[in-house]
Amino acid sequence: MRAFFSLLLLTTFLRAQDPLDIFPTRVGNVWEYSTDAYGLLHREIIRDSAAAEGTYYFVNETYSFEDSTFEDRNRPFYLVDTNMFVIRHPLSEAPSERKRLYKLDADSGDTWLVYSQPGDSATGDPGVQERAYVVDFFSLNIYGMVTDVMKIYYYSQPYGDTTLTGHRLQEDHFAVGIGLYNRYYAGYDTPSYILKGAILDGDTLGHITGLRREPLHGPVSLSLEQNYPNPFNPKTAIVFTLAAPGRIELGVYDTRGRRVALLARGRYAAGRYSYTFDGGYLASGTYIYYLKTAERTLTRKMLLLK
Repeated sequence: MRAFFSLLLLTTFLRAQDPLDIFPTRVGNVWEYSTDAYGLLHREIIRDSAAAEGTYYFVNETYSFEDSTFEDRNRPFYLVDTNMFVIRHPLSEAPSERKRLYKLDADSGDTWLVYSQPGDSATGDPGVQERAYVVDFFSLNIYGMVTDVMKIYYYSQPYGDTTLTGHRLQEDHFAVGIGLYNRYYAGYDTPSYILKGAILDGDTLGHITGLRREPLHGPVSLSLEQNYPNPFNPKTAIVFTLAAPGRIELGVYDTRGRRVALLARGRYAAGRYSYTFDGGYLASGTYIYYLKTAERTLTRKMLLLK
């Protein structure tokens, strides 16, 4: 019984937080997701801008998949409006892009229109809309942080429908203090998006790969640069360049030939990448980091001094 009341008090405390805590929007916050379609998704808030309708947030996204793209840094990715809605692509002219994804002060049973697109009587198009429904809240331990999670269903409906019927498109789990935790698309038993790690207000949850992609300028070739700083304690940057898209593996061995870290693996677009490696869990000494592609393997040495 005591455990039950402790959980009840904890849940009440979590739900009583400022609604803005549900969507941590500090500039510099980072989320990394493993996705089915895009590989590793790295999302970072790079700046914000206050306006009469709320606050705009500019986001940079990087995908490890071949068709990776960057968000336009001159257009906001999110708007948190004065009604506590989180709106994606708020300046888009397409209603299907300008979606009210979340309501930060929502409670179980709440519902809202995500977007609506009127039909065309001349063509017989009935129109379409999407509706969100908060199924419930539940407590979950996410990377050592016990928090409330808002479970949201999204339905596709005919334009003007006010019921909760329709085709379910997806299910989002939205964690207090973290943001989107995972996403299930209709018909799938495993998440298509799952949070691998985050840096929120300077604190790290889970595992952040540290991989960043930079645009290419001029002709390039496959390369693995010397880490910097070197010697290092405990973090250093490892930079490599891919002249063409392909599968890679980036890792670290000790001098006895044992792999002590697998930093990145998968299909990556052409580009220049920077990885922040944290060797805090390793002993001082010489380590060998490598970049393996289908054509060749490049290696370099680095020195960890504690």
